[in-house]
Amino acid sequence: MQVIWAFMHKDSFKIMTEGDFFGFQKKCKRKTFKRDMNKAIGDGRSDLAVIKGLYQDYSIKTEIKEINRICNYIKHNGTLYLRGFDDKFEKMYSAINYNTINSFPRESYGFDEIEGKLLAFDVTFQEYFNQMIESIMPADYI
Repeated sequence: MQVIWAFMHKDSFKIMTEGDFFGFQKKCKRKTFKRDMNKAIGDGRSDLAVIKGLYQDYSIKTEIKEINRICNYIKHNGTLYLRGFDDKFEKMYSAINYNTINSFPRESYGFDEIEGKLLAFDVTFQEYFNQMIESIMPADYI
């Protein structure tokens, strides 16, 4: 989304090279992204209509939503459990008044399961990225 966000703004290259790149990227929220995309299309940026369709198709795919969900889970919970990687400790190493504390519950995945999810994500992302580049780059560029 942030790559498309930068592409659709006229001054994005100047901002990225001379300005406040991180401030610019922080403004890229889903609501602002959709508003600016629709405005740019309405203002005649027909190239963005194709990109909008690609982005919408990509963002609803199951494998993309699943990896996004797992990443958000890790971001907000700090970890997940990979079965077979280590012991799944039921208790924390610390205690209060000689009573051990239960570990926080974690989502659990097997290696094959998480590998399958990541490979499906990779294939889907590669297809999406190639389509995105084809729609942005002129055919005779390379």
